[in-house]
Amino acid sequence: MKNLLLSAIILSVMVLFSCGKNDPSIHAITGNWNIVSDTTWSSGIGPNGTPSGNKYTGVAGDHFNFTSSGKLYVKEGNIKLDTANYTISGDTLKLTYRYLYEGGVTVQGASGSFIISTLTNQSLILTEDFLTPGGRIDETITLSRNN
Repeated sequence: MKNLLLSAIILSVMVLFSCGKNDPSIHAITGNWNIVSDTTWSSGIGPNGTPSGNKYTGVAGDHFNFTSSGKLYVKEGNIKLDTANYTISGDTLKLTYRYLYEGGVTVQGASGSFIISTLTNQSLILTEDFLTPGGRIDETITLSRNN
């Protein structure tokens, strides 16, 4: 009987501490982040394709604004304007774009995900890589903020 009571107490404590747990990264990511850089690299189209890359350096007014209600607003120069819903699971940031304007093209309803490589009070680095029919594409977004 003593062992049964002890088991019930341990189980109750485990349930109490496992329920309602918030991912601390959601709170850490909330707020306005300045774009330091957005770097993309492509392996090239096909086996004989020429690899290419591009590095955008952030300017005043560029931002990633993560709200506490799961919305993300992005402004990156005149080439990128995003509105997305976001969730975080472990180290993965999942995006569902409500509106994405990039390079003259508007997309709605697309989704994507980034790995949160670094997350501190002042630094956030997001990475993604994926295969397309044209080859591999890698992107690294480096963000900063002043607290």
